[in-house]
Amino acid sequence: MMRGIWLAVLLPAGLWGQAAPLPPLELPKNPAAAKKAAAAAPGAAKAPVYPPLRPVQLPKLAPVQLPNGLKLYLVEDHELPMVHGYLIVRTGSAFDPADKAGLARLTLDLLRNGGTGKATPEQCDAQLDRLGAVVDTTLTPTTSGLVFSVPRAGAGELLQLLQTMLVEPAFRAEKLEVAKVLRRGALQQQANSRSAAVHYFPAAVYGPDSPYGRLETGASVERVRRSDITAFYGRYYFPANTALAVAGDFDPAAMRASVEKLFGGWSAAGGGAIEIPRAEAAAGKAYVVQARNVLRVSFVLGQLGTELRNEDTAAWEVLVNVLGGTRHSRLLANVRSPVPGDSVEILAQAEPRYDHRGTINISVSCAAAAFPKVLDTILSEIQVLHNAPVTEEEVRVAKDAALARLAEGADTKSKRLAVALSVATAGYPDDFTAHYQAALAAVTHSDVEKLAKTLDPARFTIAAVGEAEDLRRQLAATGRTAASLDPPAAEEKLLETAAPEAGALERGRRLMVRAQDASGGSDKVAVLQDATRVADIDIGALGGGGQQTVTEMWVAPSDYRQESNTTRFVIYTNGKGGWLTDGLRSGPLTGAIYEQVHAELFRFYPRLLLGDKVLGRLVYAVDENLVEIRDGGRRLRMAFDNAGLPSEIVYNLTSTTGLPIVAEEVFEDFRDVGGIKLPFRIRILHNGQAAAVVKVKEQKVNSGLKVEDLTKHP
Repeated sequence: MMRGIWLAVLLPAGLWGQAAPLPPLELPKNPAAAKKAAAAAPGAAKAPVYPPLRPVQLPKLAPVQLPNGLKLYLVEDHELPMVHGYLIVRTGSAFDPADKAGLARLTLDLLRNGGTGKATPEQCDAQLDRLGAVVDTTLTPTTSGLVFSVPRAGAGELLQLLQTMLVEPAFRAEKLEVAKVLRRGALQQQANSRSAAVHYFPAAVYGPDSPYGRLETGASVERVRRSDITAFYGRYYFPANTALAVAGDFDPAAMRASVEKLFGGWSAAGGGAIEIPRAEAAAGKAYVVQARNVLRVSFVLGQLGTELRNEDTAAWEVLVNVLGGTRHSRLLANVRSPVPGDSVEILAQAEPRYDHRGTINISVSCAAAAFPKVLDTILSEIQVLHNAPVTEEEVRVAKDAALARLAEGADTKSKRLAVALSVATAGYPDDFTAHYQAALAAVTHSDVEKLAKTLDPARFTIAAVGEAEDLRRQLAATGRTAASLDPPAAEEKLLETAAPEAGALERGRRLMVRAQDASGGSDKVAVLQDATRVADIDIGALGGGGQQTVTEMWVAPSDYRQESNTTRFVIYTNGKGGWLTDGLRSGPLTGAIYEQVHAELFRFYPRLLLGDKVLGRLVYAVDENLVEIRDGGRRLRMAFDNAGLPSEIVYNLTSTTGLPIVAEEVFEDFRDVGGIKLPFRIRILHNGQAAAVVKVKEQKVNSGLKVEDLTKHP
């Protein structure tokens, strides 16, 4: 199953994450006087008095460097019988090749979900379930990692599994296909969400060619091959570029000895020193993206911000809170939609980064008709903030919100460990967070006003998602010429019909011949004329549970019959039309049942094994040991094991909610049937979760079946 975790402290935003603004803490300037005044007022409610926030206390991280260069941080904590931590590698999305944005994410996903040289992905997940452990992923522009948690008793076994995942990843081609399809689906959902512009804003503010602005799209994800994954892993995943932080209920000396034994033998050299890319600005530009849902417009405007180490970063955060980061900020108070009943969603954030310049951004969602007025009001408010004085009360409320958000980013032990590790790996002093907290508290009214004078609405970059032509016209009225960013939805259509690469047909043919030879001989497969399969299907909880027995019969090239003992239906097709009956009533094969039966005919294993020998079918290689098979509008990808046998097919389904489902059929327990090896067990997974198991009871090939046998009504 694809897993992911986005901890606030390891997000690109550094310490803050993407949470909605917190309500300001109304701290009275003189708590004693406020309490006395409240008590003296007859019938008045007593105003709450809050104590000041305590300093953020991070665990002390003293690194132990193993001989191979890996940095180890241990934090002893016996409060609970748990062990948790992070395994962080110094690489991330900013290191993706220009034409393969998404490579770092896919590499990390396959480390977690692609299995190892010793165990399949399902075996790894079963082991985690048995241990009561959790392993997820975390990704930023400059870091990739695994975050883990396990009861104390299973810590040793979990660390062994983590070592195997890191040092001996399998990078299975079929699991890469699953990860790619799921990521493409996530990008499509992102493009159609009410906050879609957040995805496109980095490309706008840094520039589409910047390492921090490369736009991850369906096409960039699809271009990633297994060889790209292995090359990326070899370049960046090596001991001297890796840090392991472990905290919890353990003896430090014993834990250190265990880690040294497990990870000390890792000898990968990597590709040399890692240099963090610079972040440059693309000021004042505008971009539009065509969206399916044009009732609302999502847009983000902003400019390049600061690194956390800069001395004015704290003042910038307070200034942005004054503008739009609290419930009492200027934007929330003054920006209104001219469309009756429309609610403007708006949030301003300062997002400094540890190792490169972050952004100052304002994310907005409003009715499409309200876009010009809302944008104009925001730009006017920025200009007002540039010219008009900021009040002491605004600064106080904004500081309180910034301090509260900093505390929230370190309000659990796991978060505090993550912050401490981020501070350490970025080369900051151990007490940086405490100093930053003090810097926020020390921000003055004059500090904020000084920065406000530097704001220039004309230099704010804009990314807007909606009806592209309308947005382009509306932005032109503000003096901005808008460029276009291609949305994932448009690219998905191109991907579905993309022509094979040069040489792919011949490579695909060779892979299929190899599979046929491994199955008993291409000469024997070539003369397949009919097949019968009787199987029990155990349906998992994902599909509602239950069992049914299904009989399938096929006669070349496209006659197919299916019978079920539960539905009592008999279904027949000749590849173009057909019928179904329950013994009492009969009717033509149409609609959803027609599509389902023809999809099952397309995926029927003996027929798949024929490869391009089926008329009208296209078979071509898309990666090493991976082919795509197309037949009309249907398509799937088939992977092969080291011996050449088909190991798995991957294809797309659509759920009742319209969300994509990645289906996998894993072939196991091959036996000889009439001189041809066929699978007698098929595991079916949906989005990585077990959906069903097909247990074949009987199979026959070339038994003399005739079309008349398939067309008989019960």
